[in-house]
Amino acid sequence: MKVLQQRVPNNQVHDEIHPKHWDFNIAAYTGTHDSPTVKQWLNEVEDAQLQFFYDYKNDIKSQYDSDVWNFISLVWESPCQLAITTVQDLLELDKEARFNSPGTQEGNWKWRIQDLADLKKPLQFLKELNKVNGRISD
Repeated sequence: MKVLQQRVPNNQVHDEIHPKHWDFNIAAYTGTHDSPTVKQWLNEVEDAQLQFFYDYKNDIKSQYDSDVWNFISLVWESPCQLAITTVQDLLELDKEARFNSPGTQEGNWKWRIQDLADLKKPLQFLKELNKVNGRISD
């Protein structure tokens, strides 16, 4: 299992590898229920990590105007057998949609999607990413 948010280096001395070099027998995640949303991560991450992300995204085939979708694309374009993201990230939501903050006792597990119709456009993007990266057939 690899979680991209946890695998983007925060300094020049590191042993992390670009997601395009991850192994096949891995489940790759943008983040988990304990992580910030990708949008929150992008807004709060250290400058060094943001720079590594910008360098990583230069190598992706499916470029988006949204860095949240570029982050998702990095996971989808990895050779990992399984690529996973959250509904909050598909909807490009910020910290208001965070599911769980580890070490806290209140305010967790309250976020809910309000309307499934909101997923129509993001699921089209995801379907296209799946096609482009051979994760589904027509």
